[in-house]
Amino acid sequence: GHGAIGHATSTDGATWTRVSGPLTGGAVLRGSSVSGRFDTTYVNTPFVLRDVATADMPCPGINAGDVCYRMWYEGVSLESSYKFRIGHAVSADGLNWTRVSGAHSTGAALAENAVSRAM
Repeated sequence: GHGAIGHATSTDGATWTRVSGPLTGGAVLRGSSVSGRFDTTYVNTPFVLRDVATADMPCPGINAGDVCYRMWYEGVSLESSYKFRIGHAVSADGLNWTRVSGAHSTGAALAENAVSRAM
């Protein structure tokens, strides 16, 4: 994929410092390049929350009581047509992310058929 998500920090919300991630180009998340996944082509538009993993709201690979960053992001697949869906990933440090597969057949946490049922 060609789209990627990066990482930056700020102490005041006005001045930001880019922090290099572990993936190509310093990214922290890139398109999966896995056929059939909702985020095959690229990822963008992240929203990150700092949370704490609990038994009721676990973060895969992170112990209950430890900090868990949760990211929801737009994933795009151009395999059959332009489709974007929402994905979910978790991280202990904000740099190394693990995708959490959602219930949709593509691994998305939220997809068009879920939206139409909710409306």
